[in-house]
Amino acid sequence: MADSPAAHAPRSWGLFNPAAIASLIVDSLSPNARVAQCDAAPEETQESGTSGGTQPSSKQNSPVPTGLSLLSHVARPPTAAKPLPNPGPFENYRILAKVLLEPNYFGAFDGFQFTAAKMLSPTFQISHSFNVGTCMIPKDHWAGMYALNAQVVYDQGKTAIVSSVNSQAIVQGRLIRQWNKNLMTKLQIQTAFQDNASLCIGEVDWTHSDHAVSAKLGQRFGYFFGKASYMQSMSQSIAVGCDLDFHSVRGVVSTFVCGKKTDKYSMFAEYATKGQVALNYMQPVSPRLAMGAGLAYDTKGQRTSAEFGYKYNLKQSEIKGHFDTNGRIMIAVKEVFPPIAKVFLSAEYDVYRGESKFGWGMEFGQG
Repeated sequence: MADSPAAHAPRSWGLFNPAAIASLIVDSLSPNARVAQCDAAPEETQESGTSGGTQPSSKQNSPVPTGLSLLSHVARPPTAAKPLPNPGPFENYRILAKVLLEPNYFGAFDGFQFTAAKMLSPTFQISHSFNVGTCMIPKDHWAGMYALNAQVVYDQGKTAIVSSVNSQAIVQGRLIRQWNKNLMTKLQIQTAFQDNASLCIGEVDWTHSDHAVSAKLGQRFGYFFGKASYMQSMSQSIAVGCDLDFHSVRGVVSTFVCGKKTDKYSMFAEYATKGQVALNYMQPVSPRLAMGAGLAYDTKGQRTSAEFGYKYNLKQSEIKGHFDTNGRIMIAVKEVFPPIAKVFLSAEYDVYRGESKFGWGMEFGQG
């Protein structure tokens, strides 16, 4: 009996074709390699009705699936999350906003200031400073003040000593030590003949991958104080922090801050248990211009204040401006004359009190 045509029909492997399985294994090891379809079904033939010969069939074999087409539907494991950034110490977290929006950090001064600095070696620098005609000098001293400053850096920049002595018989010293990439200690000492003018402060800073801890303890101007702060990054742009400030007279004050920093803007919210709430917003309008605004509310005094600041950088100049609803207007200009000269101009006017201040300064030397 003649065999039926179905007995000679090629076997259909489907998804379990040995060539497909081999291709999957090789593709997983080397994506550029390919396995020959040695086990593919032979080409079908059909008999000719007139001549009895055979000719290739027009039916084409289905393409053998490769490992790449199969793996394209397989879920891949998620990539590792980007580590959180370090937010920095609590005191420096809002430093850019403080420079523009808080008068104590603005850098305005009055009178005349002159500074000459000289690098005696790569690790040793000295400077001479003169202040004349400033209201910050007590009236029981002559109308000017001179200060000699020195700075030494050694141990590959891990240790720094800064000291100064001025004409008011005030001697200051500061020791900074970077023990490793995480731990830094600071010690500041000041002695003077005036009553309650001496101080001694010790500080420890610990920074890790996504948080920073600081502790400070000392005696300042006849009072004891202590401070502990903590900053923690919650995401790539958001950080929260807390600061506990103890004073032997004022007691304990807690401050909480939450901020968001991006390449386009930065905003902060701050609350202090002494009854103050503050909101700050800063935005770089252009590569040269940065602007900021702040709103503060005193819950105990039921007073609200607003402030605005800006900073504009030219090629060799920097212009800063500040004004607030308390009537204070300030502007400061810094001009750099390469390689070693700088000129400063500062003006301040209080609209409500009618008081004005003006200062200009010069700086020469390296540093």
